[in-house]
Amino acid sequence: MYCTIDDLDVGSMMVQAGIAKDYTRYSGGYYRVEQAKAKKEKRGLWKEQWLLDEKKEKK
Repeated sequence: MYCTIDDLDVGSMMVQAGIAKDYTRYSGGYYRVEQAKAKKEKRGLWKEQWLLDEKKEKK
């Protein structure tokens, strides 16, 4: 299920901006490329170190 407005994928735009995450459990990794780019460029929530540390703790 994807949310589009005038053929624009709103979910993709949100993940690219770093204001949403790609939850692969639900998306099947559909937004993984957008999320990787947002992380690399430290956009939005990816600016925050605590979120990156949280992921390390789960491993």
